Amino acid sequence: MNSQQCDRRLIFYAMKTILSPLCATVLVLSSQLANADQWNLGLGYGKQPSANPDQNNSSFDLSYTFYRTSLFDCDNWEFQLGAGYSYLWTDADINEDLHLFSIKTTLRYYFLERDWIRPFLNVTIAPAYMTEDSLGYRRQGSNFIFDDHFGVGAYFGENKDWEVMFSYRHLSNANLSKPNPGIDIPFNLSIGKKF
Repeated sequence: MNSQQCDRRLIFYAMKTILSPLCATVLVLSSQLANADQWNLGLGYGKQPSANPDQNNSSFDLSYTFYRTSLFDCDNWEFQLGAGYSYLWTDADINEDLHLFSIKTTLRYYFLERDWIRPFLNVTIAPAYMTEDSLGYRRQGSNFIFDDHFGVGAYFGENKDWEVMFSYRHLSNANLSKPNPGIDIPFNLSIGKKF
C-alpha cells in the first residue's frame, strides 16, 4: 500500500469515528440551542440514472436546522446549518439499505415574496457518513461522502412557518477515493415546520 492510500485510509477512519457520533450529538442537543429553528421530514424515490443493471432508490429523511443567518446584508440570501439522518433503500437484490448521518450546510436564495408565500432556490452540501459503502450495485470507495441536494421550495402560511421543497439528491465522495459512481435519488419531497 502506498503512502497516498495510507493517508486516505487514515482520513476516512478519522471521519468514520468522528462524524457519526458528532451527527448524533448535534441532532440530540440542537433542540436545546437558543436559535433552534426547524424540523423537516422527507421522502425520496427514483431510478438511478445510468445504472446497469437498473435499480430504483428510495429514502426517508429527518433533519433539523439549528442555525440560519442572512448573507451579504441582504434578506434574499440565507445560510443555514443543520444535521440530518436518512434511511436509504433500493429494489436491487444486493446491498439493500443503509443509514446516513450528515451535517447540512445550505445556501438559499429567496425571490418573489408575497404576503403568504416566500419561494426559494436551495443548494445543500452535507458531509456525511454512510453505514455501508454500497447501495444496490453502486459501490462507493469510502463511507465518507457528500450528500448534495438541489431544489426549489417555499415557506407558506400566515406566518410563513411551513416549508415544502422538491429536490434532486446526489451522493458521492467527490473523487476522494475510487470507485465513485455516485448514488442518486431524483425525486425528493420535504415538508418542514419552524418552531
